[in-house]
Amino acid sequence: MNTIAVSSPSFSHVPVERLAPKIFSEFGAWEIVAEHRHHLSKIQIYLREYLGSHDVELQVHAPLSDINIASFSDRVREASLSDVLETIRMAGELGAKCVTVHPGLVSPSSSLDLDRVRALVRESVLKVSYASEEHGVPVAIENMPRIRWLIFRDPDELLKVIEGTGLGALT
Repeated sequence: MNTIAVSSPSFSHVPVERLAPKIFSEFGAWEIVAEHRHHLSKIQIYLREYLGSHDVELQVHAPLSDINIASFSDRVREASLSDVLETIRMAGELGAKCVTVHPGLVSPSSSLDLDRVRALVRESVLKVSYASEEHGVPVAIENMPRIRWLIFRDPDELLKVIEGTGLGALT
């Protein structure tokens, strides 16, 4: 039997205590967009208790606002990667079925050196793959829509960057 899941970044503006019972009464799974009020560090205690007494499936979308694992800035990239890796750790503890991660953004400067962007994403993806294995939760890198400042809009390009890792791709 197929499970129907729901996900929306706008949900993260509603307290999880109010939203979870409504979602799980209508859907068999929820991909939590882990930011704002739904950052896992803020809701993990509630989710652990809720999931322990309900037969529901949890998936997690790693934070995406202000996150860029492709940044030319070492500080920004490392801070972004730290948040993603912490999300993977917490998702593993919660028994999430999958974590979705965005591959990053292209800035005006980095758009002039897309080979370096790809190399930086590859470095980040290797760390994400290690965390996926360490915490026992599958991770999928999401291909992006055709918007100028996004990268890996082509599924074949995304498959190249995850080649040889334990990661999957959402296309």
